[in-house]
Amino acid sequence: MSMYKKIKRVISFSPKTWGRLDGLSNRMDTPISTLVNMGIAWWMDYNELFKRSPEVIAKLMKMKEEINGEKQE
Repeated sequence: MSMYKKIKRVISFSPKTWGRLDGLSNRMDTPISTLVNMGIAWWMDYNELFKRSPEVIAKLMKMKEEINGEKQE
């Protein structure tokens, strides 16, 4: 199965988005998989949740410890 079909099977973009990705891929002479990876990396860099992940995980672990009454390692 081609990489394009694998990505299309796993990621549920709308037909309009797939059309835009295909056009961009052709203009940039870059595979769609690379464009998708770049988009995910950009989103992770700029999304506030990912910036705060260590803080959120620490708070969740502390809450779990308090609920269980024991320290988790």
